[in-house]
Amino acid sequence: MDKSSHPPAYHVGQDAGPPPVIVGQPQPYATPQQVFVGPTIHYGPESQSIQCPHCRSQILTKVETETTTRTHLVAVLMCACCCWLCAWLPYCMDSCKNKNHYCPSCGAFLGAHSR
Repeated sequence: MDKSSHPPAYHVGQDAGPPPVIVGQPQPYATPQQVFVGPTIHYGPESQSIQCPHCRSQILTKVETETTTRTHLVAVLMCACCCWLCAWLPYCMDSCKNKNHYCPSCGAFLGAHSR
């Protein structure tokens, strides 16, 4: 092998400039990327007027209900308590479902409300 193809060697105590850059290692002189974290929004069961963090539009959130594990558990619990004729009720009640908030402009998921 030719000596010119090897990087220069750095020795302890030798003033050879900055240390070698190792790929994948954070560098002490690199500035970290700053991430802005906005205020936490607590979504309720109703639509809310907010500024979308994705498209920056002033919007009224679109709310969709979603069946969750809690809905299924309430139905199974009703069956276990001999109320199997009423086991379908949790699927009709909004209080047993999550309310997911979406941006009507860009369609981004914004958050959820659950009881």
